[in-house]
Amino acid sequence: MVFARKAGRDIWNEDEDILRDAAKTCTPLKQALAAWKDVSFNYASTDMPDLAPKPEVLM
Repeated sequence: MVFARKAGRDIWNEDEDILRDAAKTCTPLKQALAAWKDVSFNYASTDMPDLAPKPEVLM
């Protein structure tokens, strides 16, 4: 992806094509794409800020 970005490709819109092209010459990438093809990471965030902002006290 870094190489594609530096080569001027639009990684946001060509992401799958870039990976598919790279997998033609990279067996581990081809295997990873086959194993993870139906996996989705769309979930609601559960992150909470550690500290809530406190109003400043002026004296």
